[in-house]
This record gives sequence, C-alpha cells and structure tokens, in this order.
Amino acid sequence: LVNRAQVNVSQIARKVAGFYVPELAPKPEKAIEDTEPETTAILKDCIQKAANSQLEQSRFTSEMWKVLEPQQKEIHGQLKSLGACKSIELLFRTPSGDLRTSKYRVTFENGILIISMTLDREGKIAGMMTNEPD
Repeated sequence: LVNRAQVNVSQIARKVAGFYVPELAPKPEKAIEDTEPETTAILKDCIQKAANSQLEQSRFTSEMWKVLEPQQKEIHGQLKSLGACKSIELLFRTPSGDLRTSKYRVTFENGILIISMTLDREGKIAGMMTNEPD
C-alpha cells in the first residue's frame, strides 16, 4: 500500500486502529450550511446525468470536457455500482479569482464519495475530482 505515490500512511494507520479502538478512527468532516443551493443543484444534475450516460457538454468548460468525455463509460459504471444518490452535503466552498470550488460528501445507496467541483464565472464546470472519504 505504501509504494503508491499519494498514500497517506498516517491515515491508513488511523483507519486500522479505528477498527480496534473506535475512538481512534478518523472523524468525518462536518457539513456546513449551503448558501448556494443552485451550485449544489449543478452537481446533483451532473451525477444523475452521468449515471444515465447523458452528460451534457454545455455544462462543462471545453478543457474539462476534453478530459471528461473519454472517461464517461467508466464514470457511468462507477455511479451505477454506487446506486441512487441519497444526500449531498457541503463541506466547504472557496472562491479563487474567477473560480469557486465546492467540496461535497455525496452519499449513495452503496457508498460515499467526496466530490470537489470547480465552477468558472459563467457557472460551467471547470474541474471535478472524486475521492473516497477519509
């Protein structure tokens, strides 16, 4: 496990320790109030459309679409295996120049993903990254 470039050894140790002593397990990030539900609605729509292989190019910047388009089949498969989206919780939102990034915890029937989504000033998705929760 530790021969991978982006492995957090401390995080792995805390997860393993948490199996034996629950107080040592990493705590999930706390959700914050969502003051821009329209931004969250963009993510929800994107998740639903990706799960049905119906992503819309117009939702994305041209640069992001070039990265995303060849991955659609893989994304569809991952979302189908996770099942229906049950909830979306905002963890943080931060502006940076013409961009704003929002990080969410998305709970599905069969798992949880942490999704960071960056929107440009026109409201198009300029970046998206998924991770498993800590």
